[in-house]
Amino acid sequence: MSYKKDFPWFKDHQDFVYLDSAATSLKTYDVENAIKDYIENWSYNPHNKDSIYTYKCSEVILETRKLLAQWLNTIHYENIIFTPSATFSLNMIADGIKHLLNEGDEIILNTMEHASNLLPWYRIAEEKKAKIIFADVKNNYLDEKDLLKKISKKTKIVSFANATNLLGSILNAEDLSNKIKKINKDAIVCIDATQYLTMHKMNLDKSKIDFVVCSAHKMTGPTGLGMIYFSQNISKDFKPYILGGGMNNTITKSEYTLLNNVEKYEGGTPNVLGIFGWNAALKYLLKIDINKEFKRLVNLKKYLDKELSKIKDVIIFNKDIDTYITVFKIKGIFGQDYANYLGRNKIIVRSGLSCAKLMVDNIHETDVVRVSMYLYTEKEDIDKLLEVIRKYKKGDELDGII
Repeated sequence: MSYKKDFPWFKDHQDFVYLDSAATSLKTYDVENAIKDYIENWSYNPHNKDSIYTYKCSEVILETRKLLAQWLNTIHYENIIFTPSATFSLNMIADGIKHLLNEGDEIILNTMEHASNLLPWYRIAEEKKAKIIFADVKNNYLDEKDLLKKISKKTKIVSFANATNLLGSILNAEDLSNKIKKINKDAIVCIDATQYLTMHKMNLDKSKIDFVVCSAHKMTGPTGLGMIYFSQNISKDFKPYILGGGMNNTITKSEYTLLNNVEKYEGGTPNVLGIFGWNAALKYLLKIDINKEFKRLVNLKKYLDKELSKIKDVIIFNKDIDTYITVFKIKGIFGQDYANYLGRNKIIVRSGLSCAKLMVDNIHETDVVRVSMYLYTEKEDIDKLLEVIRKYKKGDELDGII
């Protein structure tokens, strides 16, 4: 089946090929209609629960928490926080648990991570005089054996992505978190699932993961909206990042108390319009056999990689990975120039390291081209990409630039 009919972008872009879904996914008609419904019918503040009309917003917010819990396979929907983005979520987590760090404690990261899963930890390590430890990367994957070897009594935080945004490497975060906790039960495990949850569900109730973050816009939802899931075990130690309206219980001239539920982490008016949209996006995704679609996209990547391998001067950096991302380079051509060439031929891709700047240590390049697929990607799209690549002549990348 073709999913293109469900996405309004294709209506006016029928001759374009969209291959930058790892940056942001296109949005469905369902999402568009849900946002329109909020604007036209329910533009109330969810903190107003004083009438049957205004209560609708609170109901949609609660339902969306439950839909996310269904995607995450956890019964604890009450432990899901709405945030402005996955980046905000990771900053919020780092700030909310920094009081647990002491001088000399260790935070374990790796060089495959997006900047959003590096910089917040750098900052609190500097502030608390903790130490950053890097687990090895081997054959384009986080080296799990090396990571586990580096877990010690000093390990306070382990944070990693279960699907990387540049090469698309996937690992079993649930299994790895359980192994980490066997070595150090007090280590806090944080998962950046921003790329993973686009095409996979998780199984949180069978894991010892403490935090999971993601973004709505990677999974057909709106921009400006993210999520944190936190475990029951970490809840007593996780402090709010923002204080303000809607999250306090009492305020006097000398003190205040906070609500004793998830809303204590959501100070201020939430992105209700975005939550209406994410609600529709999740309902759309939950109807799909996501495992079947993932396998289809893996096969499309294999087809693309096989055909790219036949083209002179093409280097593929993640040929060995079962994912829906292909990262390649044309020898001697600057990646951004080549992405511009593809763009002028109505093929939308991404150049550079896609915010995973430490990956230069692994692939030894900085100016690669990333092709990322999603539900609406079809073989016809890949064939169009290949056609444009095959017709390329040296110098075409500079047409319109110089």
